[in-house]
Amino acid sequence: MAQVGVLSVGVLSMERLTGKQLRILSEFLRDLYELRTHDDFTTHLISALPAITEGDFTSYNEFVAGDQRVIYKSDQLPYCPDPLHYAKVLQQNLHEHRLVSHFLETKEKSVHIFSDFSSIRQFRSTALYNEFYKPLKMSYLLFMGLRVNNRMLSISRHRNDKEFPESAKTLFNAICPHIQQALANALAVTQMRDELDALHKAVDNGTHAMISATGHGRIRFSTSHAHR
Repeated sequence: MAQVGVLSVGVLSMERLTGKQLRILSEFLRDLYELRTHDDFTTHLISALPAITEGDFTSYNEFVAGDQRVIYKSDQLPYCPDPLHYAKVLQQNLHEHRLVSHFLETKEKSVHIFSDFSSIRQFRSTALYNEFYKPLKMSYLLFMGLRVNNRMLSISRHRNDKEFPESAKTLFNAICPHIQQALANALAVTQMRDELDALHKAVDNGTHAMISATGHGRIRFSTSHAHR
């Protein structure tokens, strides 16, 4: 059976957080580890992040290797009169996105802001900023990149008024491994739900053979027709 787990909070990540921030973080993590399906988990994450980090809105991108599927969610859409146009602009200028490039090159769990890699002046001279972030009123970005099995995720908080403070990066660093574990839990819950749904359908139909096996080839359950 698929396993679910919980990770502890790293002490070093907490050094710059206030007592109030720690209480908010504790509540966030408690709710994060409630068992949910994948879809319910991503929806919850989008709605919960504003409680611990400032910003105007949240975006969630998940790329599933193998079937080349991309899952995108946001708590509220930015000013975007032509989504297809801006999707093309982003793709054309993705090579200028230092945060994404760093994540793809290092394959590490990473939390960064634009100024970690270039000055604000340098960033605002790029086509990526002038043709994508500026017209969409997303001048500042707090970015988290992580991997879970065959999935690559980027989770971001966006704002247009000022840069994210170091405390926001500290919080994002603190929750990064927990999001990784909670997503793995959600994928396990989703797998179990799907298998149970398939079993119920097979039982209801009464004529279909079905076998459910683990990744190591161990049989979890099978219908009577599977033994014939």
